[in-house]
Amino acid sequence: MTLSTLNSPARLLRDALRESDRGLAERFTLGENVEDLLLARADRVDDVVQRAWRMCFEPGDRAALLALGGYGRGALFPRSDIDLLVLVPERDGAPAAARLEERIGRFVALLWDAGLQVGHSVRTLDGCLTAAASDHQLATALLEARPLAGDELCGAVLIARAADLWGPAAFLAAKRDELEVRHLRQHDAAYRLEPDVKDGPGGLRDLNAIGWLAHRVLGADQPGADAFDALAEHGVLTASELELLREGHAFLARIRCALHLLAGRREERLSFDAQLRLARQFGFEDLANERAVESFMRRFFRTVGELGMLRELVFVELERRAATDASGSEPFADDPRFANRDGLVELCDPARFEREPGAMLDAFLLMQRHPGLRGFGPTTLRGLRAARGRIDAGFRADPRHRAAFMALLRGEAGVTHELRRMARYGVLGRIIPAFGAVEGRTQFDLFHAYPVDEHTLFVVSNLRRFALSRYDHEFPACSRLMQALPRPEVVYLAGLFHDIAKGQGGDHSELGADEAEAFCLAHELSPYDAHLVSWLVRNHLLLSVTAQKRDLSDPGVIRGFAAAVGDELHLDCLYLLTIADVRGTNPDLWNSWKARLFHDLHAQARAALRRGLEAPIDAIERIAATRASARAELEAAGQDGHAVEALWARFGAEYFLRHTPAEVAWHAAALIGHRGEAPLVAVGTLPDHGGAAVLVCAPAAAGGFVRATAALERLGLSVLDARIAELDDGRALQTYVVLEDGGQPLDDPERRAEVRSRVAREMMQLAARPAALARRAPRQVRLFMTRPDVRFADPPVDGRTVVELTAGDRPGLLCDVGQVFDQLGVRVHAARITTVGERAEDVFYVTDRAGLPLADAGVRAELVALLRERLAPSA
Repeated sequence: MTLSTLNSPARLLRDALRESDRGLAERFTLGENVEDLLLARADRVDDVVQRAWRMCFEPGDRAALLALGGYGRGALFPRSDIDLLVLVPERDGAPAAARLEERIGRFVALLWDAGLQVGHSVRTLDGCLTAAASDHQLATALLEARPLAGDELCGAVLIARAADLWGPAAFLAAKRDELEVRHLRQHDAAYRLEPDVKDGPGGLRDLNAIGWLAHRVLGADQPGADAFDALAEHGVLTASELELLREGHAFLARIRCALHLLAGRREERLSFDAQLRLARQFGFEDLANERAVESFMRRFFRTVGELGMLRELVFVELERRAATDASGSEPFADDPRFANRDGLVELCDPARFEREPGAMLDAFLLMQRHPGLRGFGPTTLRGLRAARGRIDAGFRADPRHRAAFMALLRGEAGVTHELRRMARYGVLGRIIPAFGAVEGRTQFDLFHAYPVDEHTLFVVSNLRRFALSRYDHEFPACSRLMQALPRPEVVYLAGLFHDIAKGQGGDHSELGADEAEAFCLAHELSPYDAHLVSWLVRNHLLLSVTAQKRDLSDPGVIRGFAAAVGDELHLDCLYLLTIADVRGTNPDLWNSWKARLFHDLHAQARAALRRGLEAPIDAIERIAATRASARAELEAAGQDGHAVEALWARFGAEYFLRHTPAEVAWHAAALIGHRGEAPLVAVGTLPDHGGAAVLVCAPAAAGGFVRATAALERLGLSVLDARIAELDDGRALQTYVVLEDGGQPLDDPERRAEVRSRVAREMMQLAARPAALARRAPRQVRLFMTRPDVRFADPPVDGRTVVELTAGDRPGLLCDVGQVFDQLGVRVHAARITTVGERAEDVFYVTDRAGLPLADAGVRAELVALLRERLAPSA
């Protein structure tokens, strides 16, 4: 029989599956129990698979068919693949073996033609058992094996013999290792922008592991969710904990089922578009301070967090029961209320936390003092879950409890480990109720990669790394500053409180500052330190905004920032908090350019504070210093001093204010060495840049900025900074700081050569309109409809109008902006480009054709209208 002859049977099977799937989708939409639907789909697929088997095999064929995985459990999601095992005889004659192989091939092909995604393996009984003895994943699959067709006896023998291949302790250890590796591979995906419902921490795979362990360690009849009852029957979970486990499993299963139905294929990731649709489908509504999608995701994150704690409770309890070499327990000498049981902290008296709630804090302090411990034992975990509700206003007002919390923050080791543990077990959000209010709170954008609570803990963790000498190599300057602070807990507290008021309505910085100061005073920090924490929370965006959106070559910007900071301690603490905050918001958006901007602002502000704000550096002094430093570098490189001075005479004084000595020296060397009439294009790396610098010198005609930025964007480069200086010979000197689109530096020599030649070729065609960019914005970006917003920051800065633009980020954005400017005769002198997730927040320093600020209200209004029209998001 050829494959073509199977078309009719395949069509019949496919039609039957489609009809069944339509019915199941309708039942799902009506809200029917999802576990019943998964079982119903498994039953329907059983019928199709068995019919296909009968079409391809003869009754006397010595082969057995078994279902594995979720299909074996009888929990088959709408678009999940089906895992099948075909058992064949150990020894068979060549003709019979060939005949069986041909039939297996036809069977699998028929299933694919019927529309099933099939994962199959063909093994002998002994071969399968031998492989499973060394592969715990195969052994796990065999725990869920279910005979479907063929030789029933052979399948039953395999299932019976596979049950004892792995001892409980070894199986449990393998599952814990697998879980840790998977979570690491997911990169804490439960707290990423688009979490994985199946494989992320606290996801369905974790719950499957609980079922497997209950089956293997406790002897439950079936693995999977059917084994959950055994956890309560054997005292591993209480009845209320079992209910939470089942509710969480049903919620995640419903999400996964909905994802499959939405995508029409297997999909485990809660993508942004799916988040929006499922929020509506699951009945969430927009609130005053939280969108429906954010409420939905808050429910998701809180669910996986609670399930993660239950998973840990099950693991430690079953580890204890499965252990064959337990060494008993030994009370701690420094706190005999607790005992060390195989590296786990266990309560000697299970009711201790109920009678003495403050002992909950002491448990975390004990963990901090003994860094070799593995965690809390089951009695301690259950005690925390039962007693954490005792952390109320009276608990928080107790001076002993306040002192214990501050002792943890001031600990020599384990500060962030224990803060994370407190958060994971629901204790931190009760000690600081405002933190509890942001647990699981998300912001639906591409900038904030984590819920607010998780972001906060990342910020504190980043600060803590600055304080530990073993991480000095990561951020040497930050480590020096942090390790010199007399009271680092001040910065930790600022990190804890900087976003704590998000979602309360109003300015979260102001509200958080009030919360922080009250907390600090209540915990007996000095009024000075309490005010410092409050100031840091109130101003935690000041350094970032100034560095990324203001012209740091303007002495007035530096002087104003230094005045706002006031002294070096405030400056250093703000610098540390800013870097920790930005890196903890979304690590993918941190790059060398941001690092350089923050460093430059910190250094210049420190110099201004040491010099004294009443004696600022004047322009003449700064120009002289820049020229002298650049001249020394050029002379050391062998450049002719007369040629250098002759070149510099073509520039105005402003040029030397806007560029660093290294840039001035680089520009001079490139211009002096350039011959011919063609535009000059050079690519270099300067020590004071966080990215590559692209230099373009071409006639100062309209369209120069447009063509240069179009060429750079077409090359897949991100423009971070642009400065344009005009020479007195009619040429314009344009300097662009760029990174690769993914944030990587432009290091490869061949890539630099490509950039140089492509930009030079573009600049030869200044009279022509640059071609439109063919690249589309990434999928995630296209989901956000960011309306363009244009503002003028008055008064003008150094005779230039400051235009602040917010718009949806996309390829070609700068080119479009430049074309609008050219259309209205607006000249760009500098630009600072900032990407915040899906948004571009750019600042342009512009004048009219005569070099004057844009004072005409009509021109301003037309500029705003054209930019909004050109940059409006497409539906």
